[in-house]
Amino acid sequence: MFCWFCMPTFMVKWRQSSLLLFALSSGLYLSLLSPPSHGVDESNLWLPISYRPHYMKLIRAAKLVEDNAHDCQSILRGELQASKSTKEHPVFRIVCRNQAKRSFAIIIDGLAMEVIDPAFPGGTVSFEELEVLRLQALAQKEKEAELEAQRQELIRQQALWLKCEEKVAERTKMMKDKVILTTEAPAAEVGPEQSLKFLLDFDAKTPQGKALRYRAICHFNESETLKVSIRPRRTIAKDAPP
Repeated sequence: MFCWFCMPTFMVKWRQSSLLLFALSSGLYLSLLSPPSHGVDESNLWLPISYRPHYMKLIRAAKLVEDNAHDCQSILRGELQASKSTKEHPVFRIVCRNQAKRSFAIIIDGLAMEVIDPAFPGGTVSFEELEVLRLQALAQKEKEAELEAQRQELIRQQALWLKCEEKVAERTKMMKDKVILTTEAPAAEVGPEQSLKFLLDFDAKTPQGKALRYRAICHFNESETLKVSIRPRRTIAKDAPP
């Protein structure tokens, strides 16, 4: 039986050196010398043999994408983008899975460690810049949504005001010498659960010619059901409820 411990010291060192050279020449150094990837599964990363000197860059690119790409929950695959790469300048394709379990790819410049996108000057953009642009776009989208909601509410109020005018006209069609004082849609008083109230002032006369002053109050509940009450204006305080 061979006795390892009986070997001279110089032979032990020679054998250890030989094992190390074998590991380096066979490519095992890619896993032996790789630092912890902190979440990136290196079994999902692959490079051709001729690009193995760039393997550490591939790990870095995958980690960069996992940490910074919006909605990247995990790395499915990291590989060489062969059509864009040279042995001096690798380009990587990193495939992510988002929260909805859908995959998307990001192309990374292996030297600049930035996202390749021809839409940007120089053809690349950092994740920091992308995040700024994403937040700006999100803010713009929220602003547009708010403006659209305001526009729709204005349309709704205008339609309800027309209903108010029609109902008041129907209720007062027998009044003599009626003069509508509120000729344009006033600002609606918005109540709980999107209920609305409009005030419509008008004048009229008795059969004897006596001047009368009225205020119609149109109240729409949350279901937009209309209730109209008409009262003399002299008995109504400015901010009195209907």
